[in-house]
Amino acid sequence: MKVPTQLGRVLLVAALMAVGMPAAVGAASPEMRTRPERRTPRLMVLSSDADKVTGGDALVEVMVSRGGARNLALSLNGTDVTAALTQIEPRRFVGVVPGLSEGENLLVASAHGPTAAMLPRSDSQVIVNHRLAGPVFSGSHQQPFYCETVAAGLGDALDADCTAPTQVVYRYRTTAGQFAPLADPAARPADLAPVTVGGVAVPYIVRLERGVVNRGLYEIAALYDGADPAPGRAEQGWNGKLVMTFGGGCNVGYHMGDATAGVLNNVALSRGYAVASNSLLVNETNCSPVVAAETAMMTKERVAEVYGPITHTIGMGGSGGAIMQHTITHAYPGILDGLLPSASFPDAFTNSAPPDCALLLRYLATPAGSRLTPDQRQAIGGHRTFGSCQAWALSFANRIDAQAACPDIIPDETIWDPVTNPTGVRCNLTEHVRTQLGVDDDGFAPALYSNDGVQYGLRALQDGTLGVDAFLDLNAGIGGFDRNGQPQAERSLPDPRAIARVVETGLAATGTGGLAYTPTIDLRSYTDTFPDIHTSYWSVAIHERLVGDGVDPRIHVRWIVAPGVNRQGEALDAMEAWLSAIEADHRRATPAELAVRNRPPAASDGCWTSATASKISDIEACYAGPFPIAADPRIAAGGPVASDVVCQTAPPKPEDYAVTFSPEQWARLEAIFPRGVCDWSLPGIAADAEFAGPWQNYGSTP
Repeated sequence: MKVPTQLGRVLLVAALMAVGMPAAVGAASPEMRTRPERRTPRLMVLSSDADKVTGGDALVEVMVSRGGARNLALSLNGTDVTAALTQIEPRRFVGVVPGLSEGENLLVASAHGPTAAMLPRSDSQVIVNHRLAGPVFSGSHQQPFYCETVAAGLGDALDADCTAPTQVVYRYRTTAGQFAPLADPAARPADLAPVTVGGVAVPYIVRLERGVVNRGLYEIAALYDGADPAPGRAEQGWNGKLVMTFGGGCNVGYHMGDATAGVLNNVALSRGYAVASNSLLVNETNCSPVVAAETAMMTKERVAEVYGPITHTIGMGGSGGAIMQHTITHAYPGILDGLLPSASFPDAFTNSAPPDCALLLRYLATPAGSRLTPDQRQAIGGHRTFGSCQAWALSFANRIDAQAACPDIIPDETIWDPVTNPTGVRCNLTEHVRTQLGVDDDGFAPALYSNDGVQYGLRALQDGTLGVDAFLDLNAGIGGFDRNGQPQAERSLPDPRAIARVVETGLAATGTGGLAYTPTIDLRSYTDTFPDIHTSYWSVAIHERLVGDGVDPRIHVRWIVAPGVNRQGEALDAMEAWLSAIEADHRRATPAELAVRNRPPAASDGCWTSATASKISDIEACYAGPFPIAADPRIAAGGPVASDVVCQTAPPKPEDYAVTFSPEQWARLEAIFPRGVCDWSLPGIAADAEFAGPWQNYGSTP
């Protein structure tokens, strides 16, 4: 962030006066100009970017030259804060500097002590401090917002921002493989399990810190070595690396949530990682990618302030937790250095399966729909079993409904109603990202769902599974949803501007942001034969998007396992090797080139048909053999597997169909689609929209 000229001068003069230098500073003297630059301290903020510090403190590092430690001084807005620093290795000092004012602060490190600083031998940082409750860049807080500190075990909230006292408790791993409470961390229960980290056997005791960051419950867990953690301590019971966990679902916000995605993760803790999460990193509690990115950044900052500099951070989580990893990394790269999404979807705003499937279920309840056979239903739904479509309809279709998806904590009388409460709380998902999408003339966020021109069951018609009349009946009767998410007889029309905003703001995960160079191992348990929404083609969808945007396919690795097979530990080890190799590679290269050339053999595509089977390293053989991919209603209607196109329409042409229509049937087809049918060969609606770039800032005013 550029410092305003007047404020920059005032702070600089104040700092220089505080360390004994005259305020009237002209050109440097010959002696000052020739002083070796190596004697100048180097000051860095480690816990976050200097313009995104939160909570009134920041972890900083000062590097000095040989002999520079003797007169090292650190000042904050003219006040000496050198005591905050601890020497952790020769000529390297770190410490948490407290007392930051809200807004801009000037931190100055000098090699001459607090009374004899010389400008060329000083380094400075302007630090912009934000409230611990946020926002930092996500824009105005969502309102209303309901605290759940009591349900989270933190006691009553102290204010409307859900502030609550920080807790520290302890857990231990039992020999039976469970985490149990431990009142006294010095105790050694009889069933305490050992764990070996870095070749050293230690008691498996975990320090668990809980508190509130960005109006969300945060948790940090790490192995406990018997002493309170501090950034300057050499032995801290952790390996200097962080796993951040993300939770599933997708809903409209308005509340804090009372649980994180879980931090008592044996796979990570047993390897020496710290594990952190936040209730706003559970997608069911908060499905805003921007708020999630901000929360992840702020939670990570807290980890650094408690434990010290973080070497790298690995994301972990499935379903909606995979969505968070994808969208955070796409639009706010650098928060996560490597991704381990499981049961993944690309994002929450380009998935038409839930409402499509809800419309299909509604149609099946009609006389014409009830005549469709199980095979025909399965072919129209696209999945290997129609139960997957039913699961979508029953679990997530109401996210476009302005009333139905409201969390239970929202009082009924505050919920929007077109007659009794037209200004009330609307619970359709787009309201949660109104800052990104904008609002319509009615003051509400636009609707995103559209199905105009979609020929449901097209593939089933083409292969003979569905007859022409049944195909026409289906498309005549399926309907759409209105502005408020209620079923209607007419198809839903697209909103080109809203569709463009999804791309421009990074709500849609593509290969034009941080995913283009962030190492990813996509873990997929093959559940396509079950009535489950986590079908394998979604891993193909995100892969196709990335490759279509020019991303090297080796950066996005796909692993598929049979149900019940767990390869998370191996994936974490492979990702660790990958990131460590990148960090050790100092040859000139782009981030993408670094990721590609340092990918270890273990981090390659493949699948396992059982827990004891050898890895099949040809991913296409995996799809062609034991783990075939299927589709969803939109793909079964001719759409791309990448699921990233809202189709343009064109008049239907007889030659595009493998079946013959009678004149009456063709006339009916044209009547059903008065604006034409989807032409998937054309660029999609708003296809010229481009991602506006990483780290978009929507404001820091609450």
